[in-house]
Amino acid sequence: MLVGQGVIALAEETYYRGLLLGELLRLAPRLGLHAPTGRRWVALGLTSLLFGMEHLGLASGWDDAARQLVFALALGTLFGMMVLLTENLWFAASLHAWINWLLLAAVPRLAFGPAKAGLPAGASISLVLIAAFVTAFALGKRVTRS
Repeated sequence: MLVGQGVIALAEETYYRGLLLGELLRLAPRLGLHAPTGRRWVALGLTSLLFGMEHLGLASGWDDAARQLVFALALGTLFGMMVLLTENLWFAASLHAWINWLLLAAVPRLAFGPAKAGLPAGASISLVLIAAFVTAFALGKRVTRS
């Protein structure tokens, strides 16, 4: 399960943030978006929307589907921002895999055993995202100083 989710996360990040985000950034001037900031936001928005739509599951009802869509849109935006900030696809793919493992409760089971409860998935993901953004910001600052 861990390897499979890691491979899925790497494949999704390679497709959405590596291929689509990069191509949209490259093609944006031909579409009339000449300002670098505008190009980044449009490319980020479109790839996040596609990422959210891929994770849309209607089998469990509209309420759950809407929640999943908003969650996936937000994560897609955050992953894209991390790739733009760090210029490192591996960082976003690792974070994506870690979040998948947290959602499946694999990490708490490995860390604490099946009988003990870890933090709820939402709290764990929030802590991971905060730590990832602090790290990405630090890496981004270090890259721009070089």
